[in-house]
Amino acid sequence: MNYEIGARVGDYEVLEILGSGGMGRVYKVRNILSDRIEAMKILLPDLAGNPGLADRFMREIKVQASLDHPNIAA
Repeated sequence: MNYEIGARVGDYEVLEILGSGGMGRVYKVRNILSDRIEAMKILLPDLAGNPGLADRFMREIKVQASLDHPNIAA
């Protein structure tokens, strides 16, 4: 799914597209509740129905959430 700049996705406002790849697109978003700037990766719609790729996407989320290093923006 592609979101336009300024679109709302749940509690987030899309600010810009940061990049895209084989599994999804990454957006710079603003959490409207905390006013925090974050990144949001959205799985491509044609891949969302593939259980293997959806599982891989979830594993990727968990790995990225566990990263803790001074050179990684949080």
